[in-house]
Amino acid sequence: MDTDTVASLENVKSKIAGNSDRGHKNAYIFTLSEIYKTYKAECFTATISLCGKVVEIYLYELLENSAIKEQLYYIDKKNNKWPRNDLTLVKLKILAQQLPANAIGLLPSDKVIDVIIQYRNSAIHFSKDNYNPSKEIADGVIKFLVDMLNKYYSL
Repeated sequence: MDTDTVASLENVKSKIAGNSDRGHKNAYIFTLSEIYKTYKAECFTATISLCGKVVEIYLYELLENSAIKEQLYYIDKKNNKWPRNDLTLVKLKILAQQLPANAIGLLPSDKVIDVIIQYRNSAIHFSKDNYNPSKEIADGVIKFLVDMLNKYYSL
């Protein structure tokens, strides 16, 4: 187990825990704890899949704090507002591209999102290509995730 990766996860989790005014703090902390457990158990597909969940939370939060936040909800026939449950990582990424220029700099790179999607999909759906991520790939995704969250929580 890479002690730098573990330490960076713990550091960003502490930073988020200490920042009580962010909306999805508990979801971040819970998921980062799960990432730690799966990484420690060398379940790298699960680690990368959970990293994808954190990216979803992150994109959702960016969108929720923007002028296009209404696209995160749908209105039923009785005019009740409900969160959309069809917002996959891909759909959130597309919505996030509509954010103002100052928020676009906070968006994760398409390449990293594509890596997450590749491993996530192979964990859930059958494929002739068997994608088994290495520890190095999991380390890279975690480092990207930690960097993304550190930048966001330093604002």
